[in-house]
Amino acid sequence: MTNKVETSPIYANYQRAEQAVWRNMKKRIYKTSVDPIFNSENNQFIYRNNLRDGKKEFWLIDVEANTKQVAFNVEKVAENLNKFLEKPLEADSLDLTLISFCGSEVIFAYKDKEYKLNLTDLAITLQKNESKEQLENVSPDGKFQIFAKEYNLYLRNLRTKEERQITYDGVEDFEYCYDLSSPEITKKGVFEIVKYYDHPWSSDSNTLCFSRIDMRMASKITFVQAMPSDSLLPKAKSWQRSLAINNRSLIEIFLLDVNSMKITKVNKEQLLDICGMNLWLEKNNYLYYLDVKQGFKRYILKEYNYAEKTTKDIIDESSKEYIDPENMIVKILENSNEIIWGSLRDGYCNLYLYDTQKAELKNKITDKEFFVTEIVHCDEEKRKLYFIACGGREDDHNPYLHYLYKVDLDGNNLQLLTPDKGDHNIKFSPNFDYIIDNYNLPDFGWITKLRDKDGRELMLLEESDLKDLEKTGFVMPEVFEATACDEQTKIYGLIHRPSNFDPNKKYPVIDNCYTGGHGYIHTSLDCLWRDDSQALAELGFIVIQVDGRGRNKRNRKFSLHSYKNFKDSGLPDHVYAIKQLARKYSYLDLDRVGITGASHGGFDTANALFNYGDFYKVGVAVSGVYDWSNHCYWYSQIYLGEYDEKLYKEQSPISHCHKLEGKLYIIHGELDPIVLPTQATRLAAKLIEYNKDFDILIVPNADHNCLWISYVHRKKWDYFVTHLLGEIPPKEYPI
Repeated sequence: MTNKVETSPIYANYQRAEQAVWRNMKKRIYKTSVDPIFNSENNQFIYRNNLRDGKKEFWLIDVEANTKQVAFNVEKVAENLNKFLEKPLEADSLDLTLISFCGSEVIFAYKDKEYKLNLTDLAITLQKNESKEQLENVSPDGKFQIFAKEYNLYLRNLRTKEERQITYDGVEDFEYCYDLSSPEITKKGVFEIVKYYDHPWSSDSNTLCFSRIDMRMASKITFVQAMPSDSLLPKAKSWQRSLAINNRSLIEIFLLDVNSMKITKVNKEQLLDICGMNLWLEKNNYLYYLDVKQGFKRYILKEYNYAEKTTKDIIDESSKEYIDPENMIVKILENSNEIIWGSLRDGYCNLYLYDTQKAELKNKITDKEFFVTEIVHCDEEKRKLYFIACGGREDDHNPYLHYLYKVDLDGNNLQLLTPDKGDHNIKFSPNFDYIIDNYNLPDFGWITKLRDKDGRELMLLEESDLKDLEKTGFVMPEVFEATACDEQTKIYGLIHRPSNFDPNKKYPVIDNCYTGGHGYIHTSLDCLWRDDSQALAELGFIVIQVDGRGRNKRNRKFSLHSYKNFKDSGLPDHVYAIKQLARKYSYLDLDRVGITGASHGGFDTANALFNYGDFYKVGVAVSGVYDWSNHCYWYSQIYLGEYDEKLYKEQSPISHCHKLEGKLYIIHGELDPIVLPTQATRLAAKLIEYNKDFDILIVPNADHNCLWISYVHRKKWDYFVTHLLGEIPPKEYPI
């Protein structure tokens, strides 16, 4: 007998929602991008396509001959690879990861081993695998490896295996050679403090730059893991974390002469650690580093002359509000005494050329109302710069699409190299003569073209195959334009509809929200994998995403709307935009509006229920920040300014939780190192103090990304289905 629940409309909605989760949706999308492996000896490249039913295909492109052909016989390659495998591999599901291409030989990985494939006779040989540790922090000539042990720095000779201690005064919380540390859950389920090492070598391998982090003034944070995989008893782990309310972590920079083993300290005074240092070791004799002042209002790019042991300020930039490190662009030119610097000093993120000898500005390179996001390549000999920018210069209706440009270093001859409308993801050939142009839009899917360095189209490589996705009734999200509540500023967003959408019905609305000042909305097809909006829509909702004022990648004025104003920056624009959409689309039911978000979006959710409760009725807050004084110092102090108790209290949801009237579900990972679990428990304590009804889930052994755990997905869905849709969810639906 068929279970009635399994044939109910709501159960069918859950089935569609499950298939709309990205890990399932992507199984119905094929040929979305080309990830080329170029031949180191010529202008050929090879790439892999994923096809339906798990099948793979491999293509060989000869750029000069303008040909595309099958790279190899998959049946023969599978037959030869099976000689090394315990479980035979089917030819049409040859799941190989391409690593390198030289002459007629391709190095690829399968499972945890690497192999060499000869394209001439398709012979395969097993490669000798080096351990991961040996591949990290190695000098360019491959002779030395730097590593840390017991708070100090060591140098290993990779030929003789001899280890030599370099520093001796490292102590706990004031140790050498790590960029940052963070609690992490290992693959074995063990909760450990993991340290990351990433320090530059000079190109001749004679000089190493390393740092020492002073965390002694930071806060000691203790996590309790209730169910460790290696113990029946709870375990506690502590680490140092700089919070907005207390002193920050500091950094010291050193240079090591590998030949003499002499160490030189670069900075006389400790520098502010901005979540990992920005260091550039160039031309062997020069080190460049950023001196960021407290409050993130002033950045000084310094040049240290290793030979002369002198320091010079090259660029000194300040702002009365803040300079966002998310927008920091620095390019040291190897063959001239010049630096390219990105700045929003004119209201848009443009590029400037500086003379390092004179420490002065030479000229502005870009002078447009767009937002440069990345320098891709600089041809110093021809004085040509290739960069990525967004901002709506090419398409007034979508300022979030990225395009590739070329310009002379003197600012002349700006040229658009990727004219097709879409969001462009660029990959250059190693010699920078050719461009792999992957781009997409909800209008047409994904397309990949081969271009030369001047933007001329040479070949259409791939067009995405969406037939299987379309068979499910999937509807691409709609990009919309609205007006902010100042009734002047254009804002943009996305509408996600269920695949069984009926315009004659009334649908509750969910605002999938993230108003963080460092981010921006993705109006390209990246929106499909970045969140769960489409899955929520399939449950019977209209899901809306809005990029209100106060966010990044538009212009300075737009971003500053959130400065010292998290509480009232984004949400008023969201409410205003959703009301505009309701006038256009009568099927939006504004009597049933919910909100959800993770991290800063968790803050938004609580903020909406506490301060905009007349509009938002139900919220699911995941990994949220509810007290900015208890969050990491760099994020809080960039966007809220230096710690001010009154301001931080006003901007924190925990100060407004007595106003809760709707339904709130708080979800947090037990071991979240980014937004501390105490954010959730302290908010819960306050809600209890005010005798407020709410729901809470602390997820054991989960970190900041607990949203992507299937159980959390299901609990979130159930909450909205119960309290916003007014339906009974299927019991314990498996995702």
